[in-house]
Amino acid sequence: MMSIYLGQLYPGTKLAPRTIRLVAIKPGVFGDPISCTLETVSLDDHPHYRALSYTWGDTRHKRHISLNGNLFVVNQDLHAALRRLRHEQKWQTYWIDMLCINQADFDERSEQVVLMPKIYSKAKQVVFWLADTTNDTTDNKMELTPTQVYAAKAFLERLERDPSYQATEVDLVHEEILDTISSILACSWWTRVWTVQEAILPLRAILLMGPVHIQWETLVRAARNFMAQLEQNSLQHPPAYLHVMLRLYQQVTVIEWIRELRYSKEHLKLSFLLHAFRSRLCTDSRDKLFAFLGLVSELSIYARIIPDYKLSTSEVLGTIFEKLIPLEDNLNLLVRQKEGKRRLNLPTWMPDLTAEVDPRQSDLHMYVMYNLPRFFNASHRKPQGTLQMPSSPWKVDERSKCLSVQGLPFDKILEVSRHDPQRLPLKDEEHVEFLQTVLNDFKDPKKVYARNRGLPYNLWCLVNFDQIVIKPPEGTISVQIRTRKIKPDDYFGHTPPIQPLGVMAEFLPLFSCFTTEKGYIGLGPHDMKEGDDVCILLGADVPFVLRPTRGGEKHEYVGHCFVQGIMDGEALEGIVFCSSLFLKD
Repeated sequence: MMSIYLGQLYPGTKLAPRTIRLVAIKPGVFGDPISCTLETVSLDDHPHYRALSYTWGDTRHKRHISLNGNLFVVNQDLHAALRRLRHEQKWQTYWIDMLCINQADFDERSEQVVLMPKIYSKAKQVVFWLADTTNDTTDNKMELTPTQVYAAKAFLERLERDPSYQATEVDLVHEEILDTISSILACSWWTRVWTVQEAILPLRAILLMGPVHIQWETLVRAARNFMAQLEQNSLQHPPAYLHVMLRLYQQVTVIEWIRELRYSKEHLKLSFLLHAFRSRLCTDSRDKLFAFLGLVSELSIYARIIPDYKLSTSEVLGTIFEKLIPLEDNLNLLVRQKEGKRRLNLPTWMPDLTAEVDPRQSDLHMYVMYNLPRFFNASHRKPQGTLQMPSSPWKVDERSKCLSVQGLPFDKILEVSRHDPQRLPLKDEEHVEFLQTVLNDFKDPKKVYARNRGLPYNLWCLVNFDQIVIKPPEGTISVQIRTRKIKPDDYFGHTPPIQPLGVMAEFLPLFSCFTTEKGYIGLGPHDMKEGDDVCILLGADVPFVLRPTRGGEKHEYVGHCFVQGIMDGEALEGIVFCSSLFLKD
């Protein structure tokens, strides 16, 4: 074999539309050198193949395979996967991005990314490669034996079949099941951006760890049965068991929830996906956006968003975010997690997808982002009364990238509580007392009010973001999210069936408490300051904290907020027209 340039390995004219390459893996035993061949096929001919979902890992650790008779370099993780995918007697046909796409051809990469929804959804099965169990050195090494993985698989399959099954504590320790499941969940596959699409698109999928395969549906059903036990208070296991199984539930059901939404024909929004999976990692930062286009490709509004690897990351994000607000007809792109140090030269209102966010809050933020239109209506997206809603309440200046939005500077922040997140309460009943101590730190706590309904009521609503569940009669399991029809007296001093929505209370550490000049109380970003404006932006479900620049002609984006008493459009009652607010470049 000889080493070659990629241009020699992928010769000839460019791939025709809807055409892909497939790789056939030559039969062999585990230790044999790996040999593969490429073939070109049309998706319209319905080829039979599997697809591989894996992580590129550390590209410094390289291995060699034979591809079309030539020496080809792959990373160590893919090399380990190919050894496990290979059959001793039969050729195996797969689509694998590192082999089937000419990575040196930016045009081909862009064109094949567009085809990925078809590639993964048409595959007869997708294999999620997590890690090997051999003694070879690899970044993804779990240091598990096949016996340990088989024991964890047996436990999950038993829990899948029997919703009431609970392994004894002795069994869990003896078989090292919890440690094994924890190691499986620690694999980098769960943290990469491309694996989201690759997990959501296929109809049939398995996880592969060394020689052990586990059906994706096994994980889903086992995780849901565990949660059913937890909700029924029937679990009798130590905290370590709860910790590991809750982690399993969170990592698996997030993916499955999006899968079910997509296959129920509910149209996903690109801004929701970008926010929901912000903490996912990738080798090429442009893939923070490109990796999700396949999940929204069925919507015609996204047809103008085309992957282009010839553009820089700043050019990709700036160009697409400029289009996204008018395309989606809302401002939810502006509702984002707290970002670390911003690396790109983008306007403050645009998310910097290369900036770090706290991965521990990702699932919670996803839940809130998905439910924003269901929970809140701060700007009367379906206007009522006298407000004249313009057809296009926002505009982006093509040169400066300044965002012009129709809105209302409703109030100014008077004081901000710099509470220590470590002081936050753990129990629902302690939240009101905690915020009471926060308000006592303000100079004029007696001024605090909202809609003249009393401080206890407003505190109770604030810590739950005015969200509760209404428990139906005993024996049923459905819940109803609060509506404005609930009477104020039903909140504070409540008795069942009205209870706080716990997931919103968990959102509390992400915010600081503040009061406004008009006397409202709210929760906003930690870096807000006294004198910042609380603004209602037409087309947004929540208010925003904006910082006036010198001269007051423009505002700098600070973050979204919750202000008790104006989350259902009350701030716009009696307003006929709104002025233009400019978010600086």
